[in-house]
Amino acid sequence: MSKKKPLSAAERVAFEANQDFEALLVQSAREMGAGKTRKVYTSVVAAKTLIAIAEKMPEALRAVGLDYKVPRRVAGRAKAKQIKV
Repeated sequence: MSKKKPLSAAERVAFEANQDFEALLVQSAREMGAGKTRKVYTSVVAAKTLIAIAEKMPEALRAVGLDYKVPRRVAGRAKAKQIKV
């Protein structure tokens, strides 16, 4: 599987200019209502959450300490699948 290069700023602007975001939102809402979607867990969500906590309560992260180790995946929990766009 080949990795795709990220779009340049100009390419992203051009791509977004050609999108009908209202139609995409309506389609997404219909798919959610029909149960055709699933939750996808990514490390980005965890990172954003940690950043939000750090901004609001930096003492919470200081309390964890430098010797904290990230727990391993819980056995039996399915690995998140990547959604292709």
